[in-house]
Amino acid sequence: MQARNDRDEPAIDWSLPITPPRWMPRRAYITAVSQLYHGEVATFTMCHNLRGLLSDAATQQFLDTQIADEARHIDLYRRYLERLGKIGPAEPTLEAALDGRFVWPGSPLGTIVAVHVLLEGEGLRVQREFGHWFPCRLLRSINANISPDEARHIAFGRRTLTAKLETLTQDERVEIYRWLEALWRECAVAASNDLPGLIRLSMGRRWINERWDRHRRVLVQTGLVSEDEVRLAA
Repeated sequence: MQARNDRDEPAIDWSLPITPPRWMPRRAYITAVSQLYHGEVATFTMCHNLRGLLSDAATQQFLDTQIADEARHIDLYRRYLERLGKIGPAEPTLEAALDGRFVWPGSPLGTIVAVHVLLEGEGLRVQREFGHWFPCRLLRSINANISPDEARHIAFGRRTLTAKLETLTQDERVEIYRWLEALWRECAVAASNDLPGLIRLSMGRRWINERWDRHRRVLVQTGLVSEDEVRLAA
């Protein structure tokens, strides 16, 4: 697994001003951006927990690299939020990650899928959407600096799952899929209720279904379940 190369990442110009969108109250903006910070904290914590569950040396080495990545990401978002004045509370999805609900009680592969495919994949999409909604050049610069790391973490999760799928029975794979869908939908509904009105209006049931459908396709592509097994899970 290739290590991070700082030269591949865009530099961050900390002299840039912070420019929240005019249509959004400052408090709501802080809460929204804080979710990026809390997402890194949640992933950092879960990677530490995963490392103790896995004996494969190559996987442990990658997790060590990822833990260092996440610590750097935490620091970048913390610096940005400190300039805004505070760090807002975590949304339900990230509280769920921190309180253990994203930890599968069986094979560690279930937790790898939850962290590296679902949680990291969602975080990368949120970064891209914030880039659309929020005009702040400094935030966009931070996200552009972090995104290559996140993409590499997701690729690790997909490759690890594909390589070790034979260790899971069909029942285990289907139950992991059911668990992920139920947890994600619960957290998505709760998170949408806390967003500013203009964004929340675009996040109805149809949005949630379309969002999960993207995750479903990824989980099928990685081999966790087949389309027939998705129907079985339903």
